[in-house]
Amino acid sequence: MNYQLKNEFLSVQVTSLGAELQSIKSTKTNTEYLWQGNPEFWGGRATVIFPFCGRLFEEKYTHQGRVYQMGLHGLLRKREYELKEKTEDKISFVYKSNEETKISYPFDFEFTVTYTLTKNSVRTEFNVNNLSETILPFSVGGHPGFNVPFVDGENFEDYYVEFANKTEFDYILFTENKLCSGNTAKIKTDNGKIWLKHDLFDNDAIFMEDNKNQATLKSTKNNRSVKVTYDDMSHIGLWHTPLSKAPFVCIEPWHGSPGIDNKMEDFNTTKKDMIQLEAGKNYIIGFDIEINE
Repeated sequence: MNYQLKNEFLSVQVTSLGAELQSIKSTKTNTEYLWQGNPEFWGGRATVIFPFCGRLFEEKYTHQGRVYQMGLHGLLRKREYELKEKTEDKISFVYKSNEETKISYPFDFEFTVTYTLTKNSVRTEFNVNNLSETILPFSVGGHPGFNVPFVDGENFEDYYVEFANKTEFDYILFTENKLCSGNTAKIKTDNGKIWLKHDLFDNDAIFMEDNKNQATLKSTKNNRSVKVTYDDMSHIGLWHTPLSKAPFVCIEPWHGSPGIDNKMEDFNTTKKDMIQLEAGKNYIIGFDIEINE
C-alpha cells in the first residue's frame, strides 16, 4: 500500500513494502527530489536498513557459538510492514519479529519506522524495542537517494555535498568485495565541499565516521538544496552505482558499519558499531531531510 503526506511545501509518498519513502516532491514547483528507482542503475529509492548495515563477510555472523546468515542491509527491506498510525502529517509502520526472521536473527523485537512532515522537512525516525530476554545487538540506518540534477539542463558535476564544520574526513577503505579493509584514509574537502563526479564511486561508497553533523546537496546553478541532518548517527556514506553515470547520489546516515573482509564477526562481542540494547528497553534514532528552493 502507498500512502501520502502533504502540506503547502511538500508531497511525500511512502509504501508499506519495506516502509520506504517513494517520493519527496515540491508542492510549489512539482520538482521530484527523491530518486525514482530506475532499475538500470538502482531499483531502490530510500531503503530502510535493520538490523545490520551493509554486507557481512560471506553473509554470515556468529551469536552464542552459532553461525547465522544475513544478506545486504539486514532483513526488512523487502518485507511488508503493518500500518501503525496515519495522520495528515505523520505515518508509522511496524514490523515484529517472527519465526521467519529468527532463522537469520534469533531475537524478539519490534521495529517501528515513522515519517513526520513539518513544513519543508521530512523526519525519518527508527524505534527499536527489545522484546527479548537478552541483549539485542543491531545497527540501523537510511539509504535515501536524490536526483542529480534536480532540474533539466544541469550536469552531475554541477553539484557538491557540503558538510557542516568539516574540512577533512577519515573514510573507510573497502576491499574489492565491498567490505571494510580495516584501514582508513584521509579525504580532504574543498572548504567542506565534496564535488560530485561519477568516478568518485568507482570503488563503491565514500563512507565516513561523522556523528552529530549534516550534509547538504547543492547545485552551482541554482539555489535549491537537500539538507540531511543526522544527529547521533555514527557514520555517513555517499554512494551511487559504481562504474556508472547514475543520475543520483545517496546520502546515507547509519548507526553502524559494514563487516570486515575475511572475518566472521560476532554481533555481541567483536562487531564494531553495533548497538547493544538491554532487554525490555527501546532505542530511538533518526534523521531529517530538508528541501530548500
